[in-house]
Amino acid sequence: MKIPTYRQKTARPRQGSGQMLNVQLSEAAMTATAQQTIQSGRQLTQTASQFADFAYKKILAASETEAAQANADYQMDLQNLEEELLLKKDMVKAESEFTRRSKELQSKYNKGLSNTLGRKSFGSLAASSQTKQALKFSRLANAKIIDQATAATNNTVFNHQRNAADLGSSAIQRMYEIAELRRTLENAAPVIGADKAAEKMRESFADITSGILNNQMDAAVAAGKNPHDVVEDWMAGRNTDAVLAELDTAVSNKDKAKIKEKLLQNADRIDRRAARDEKRKADKIKADTEQTRQIIFSVDRKDPESVARAEFAHEKMVRFNLYKSRQERKNAELMLGLGDAPDRLISEDGQGDPNVYTRLKTLAARDALSLTELNENAVSLDAGQFKELSAEADRDRGDALSAAKSTARTRFQFFEVNIIDDPHLRRLSSSAYSAVMNDLGKWQRQNRSAGPKEIEQETERLIAEYEPAYKARKMDIAFENIEATYGNLKVTRSGVPFGVEQPKRTNLDQVLEQIRQQLAANPGSNQKLFRTQLYQLQGAILMARGGQ
Repeated sequence: MKIPTYRQKTARPRQGSGQMLNVQLSEAAMTATAQQTIQSGRQLTQTASQFADFAYKKILAASETEAAQANADYQMDLQNLEEELLLKKDMVKAESEFTRRSKELQSKYNKGLSNTLGRKSFGSLAASSQTKQALKFSRLANAKIIDQATAATNNTVFNHQRNAADLGSSAIQRMYEIAELRRTLENAAPVIGADKAAEKMRESFADITSGILNNQMDAAVAAGKNPHDVVEDWMAGRNTDAVLAELDTAVSNKDKAKIKEKLLQNADRIDRRAARDEKRKADKIKADTEQTRQIIFSVDRKDPESVARAEFAHEKMVRFNLYKSRQERKNAELMLGLGDAPDRLISEDGQGDPNVYTRLKTLAARDALSLTELNENAVSLDAGQFKELSAEADRDRGDALSAAKSTARTRFQFFEVNIIDDPHLRRLSSSAYSAVMNDLGKWQRQNRSAGPKEIEQETERLIAEYEPAYKARKMDIAFENIEATYGNLKVTRSGVPFGVEQPKRTNLDQVLEQIRQQLAANPGSNQKLFRTQLYQLQGAILMARGGQ
């Protein structure tokens, strides 16, 4: 076997063994392979791009889902935050706290997200949620501020209405309450609305008018008069109350008609209530009489305590003429062993001593009849005379006690509201009044038969005992208020001369005249604060002078 040499491999082939290719390749044939390669590369690149785009969308979708869940949780926390802060009293601070804490919550959720895409998506969602919730909270906070202001205003206005209608206070004090009510509503108008404040003021004047008249009807009933007369006197212009006269032009005819209708209904109810009260009183007296009679007729003569109770019950039955007949009374006296003691018995009807009756009747007319003197002269009176004089003595004693209370209230200015609204002054008046009434109560228990004159004398003695210390302390409190109010006046004017001297105990009349001059020289709403301070100083000085 021959091994081909290099020459043989590279030499031209022999005839018949092969031919040279002399065919020219076309351009399309030459570039086909390259184009196919390029196309394959493009397809590969497109596939890689599609894969990358799919991966990005997958990550973006996951991030948006995570952001949406975080935003949902954020909204829930914002809702909880809103409910928590709306429970606070100060809505201005609550609103700023809502803004601060909502941003803190947003930052907390933002940090908890896994990537930048989620944080970017959450930021957009959270901003929208925070804005909407902040606007909602602001709206609710403003509504609550208005509700709070309205409630506070209504409460203050109610107190002024009640005090202005209190017949136990002086006319100047009640007019001061009306002025304060007006000032309260003027100050509240920017918050609750001018229309609402004006409507509330109109209603308040009508309510004060109605309250005064209702209190007058109650006083009429207590005095045994017809409550309907109060309504008729008011409608006819015969009512002499100074505050009602001032309110007459401020209350419309329409409101007056409504007030009249309600007053008449109230008067009818009072009449029916009085009838029911009389029936209950009669039923109570009847039951008490039966119980008293039972004590007498079930007496155990061997038991000293039973005898003492029965004798006391017998004296009560005689005093109020409660026995059904003379025979019943005689039977009771026999059971108690009083038949042999005629000096302890009241005379038969028509058998009383007219001179003794006339003398005691004169004393009763002068409110000078005591139960002691009446009992000492009982044997000279018949049952009707004794009952009449006993009722008068009890009534005079009750009137004397009521007068004592009224006198102590006036002397110590123990009213519902003083011109100077100072807690120390209220406690001072209350303690002085209570001390006098407590001591008077102790004295009455020790002097059960004392008459009206003795009660009046003891009341004056007790007032004289407590009054010096009360007046001294009251003056100290009044000047503390005067000095504070005068200091506010100086601050209000910011150093500008205001024509009012420093009040002292020796120049109060002069200072009051200066205040009147300044009020006349500074009219109008532009001097509202200055005029308010002047009125407050005037009120403090009037209180120091005892309301004069």
